[in-house]
Amino acid sequence: MSVAVIAPTIAAYPNGVDITERRMIVYGSFTIPASPAFYTTGGLPFSLTSGIASPVVGLTYPTPLHMDVRSKKANGYVYQWTIADLWPQNTAVVAGQAITDSNGNLQVCTTAGTTNNTAEPTWNQTAAGTTTDGTAVWTNKGPSQGTVKILTGAAAQSPLAELSQSASIPAAVSGDTISFRAEFRKG
Repeated sequence: MSVAVIAPTIAAYPNGVDITERRMIVYGSFTIPASPAFYTTGGLPFSLTSGIASPVVGLTYPTPLHMDVRSKKANGYVYQWTIADLWPQNTAVVAGQAITDSNGNLQVCTTAGTTNNTAEPTWNQTAAGTTTDGTAVWTNKGPSQGTVKILTGAAAQSPLAELSQSASIPAAVSGDTISFRAEFRKG
């Protein structure tokens, strides 16, 4: 699954950036690609254009503190944003699968394989740098803004659960447009 790069819009003051430049709200949308056809552990990767620049020159914001995501059409499916370290130990991973590593960077699998069965690798922290993990290879795509998981319930009253790895991406999800509102805070 490719990384969707999004150019977000900064919300207007007073809701967007506060007077002290400590808080900023951005919003935008992205579309879930129709290909590949299968969902992978780690969720849908996306990147907000190389750091979020504030209206004050020279200031950038780190990873979002919070992100609300909403679907425009996915009947019965819910999307959930997470920034957690999602490294899958001793797991077959496919090219395009993405995780947030223990350093807060987005790592995208560029060579399919099976991850290490003992410990998380020492991640290459350089943008575009690669990390060998068991027989898999990951490429650093820079600071992670998290991933979006697809959740569904088995029945109307069931609790929501993440779509299982290698499950077909449902027709109601493929091509869906997700809108988001992200909050950033400094220090």
